[in-house]
Amino acid sequence: MKIVEQTSTHLILKNSGIATWITRLACLPFLILGSGGLFLIISEIINEKTFPPLMGILFTLFCTYIGILGVFWSDTRSFVFDKTKKQLNFTIKKLLKHTNRKYSFDEVAVQVKRTSRRTSRISAESNSLVPMRNSKEPVFVVVLQIASNSQEIYLSGNYTLGINRNFNRNEAVEFAKIVRDFMNTPL
Repeated sequence: MKIVEQTSTHLILKNSGIATWITRLACLPFLILGSGGLFLIISEIINEKTFPPLMGILFTLFCTYIGILGVFWSDTRSFVFDKTKKQLNFTIKKLLKHTNRKYSFDEVAVQVKRTSRRTSRISAESNSLVPMRNSKEPVFVVVLQIASNSQEIYLSGNYTLGINRNFNRNEAVEFAKIVRDFMNTPL
């Protein structure tokens, strides 16, 4: 999540649309492979009246599941804090669905939470995500708590992919302070 615009009347936060599209692009081959596999399995059952091997079915279902999750459920989130209306406009954009919710500043509380996850790093040898075994520093997340429906909306994730980064305690507190100060300062 990064600050896109910060003026005296608006604070706009948005997560990376690039990360969403990279996720969709990476999951598209799984969706194609899974869909093709389902077509082959169904045609084999109909035409040859035989049941395909269990491993083939499981692999096809796995690919279809990963493809559907990545392509259709990855999202871009934006938060528009409007001080003139004293309102938070929260938007989630998925491939086939857009959701827009509005909350009054009076309903929203900003908190920092400690997660059980530990910081991670990209391994130079394998170029993959590896938890730091000796790291004693936990990951912190910034959360908007909505009082009217007891909902928690995360402004930061507890994961690292190189695109979205973890917050240590000081960074999370500073980010929460920016949002909290914006909501509480008069116009």
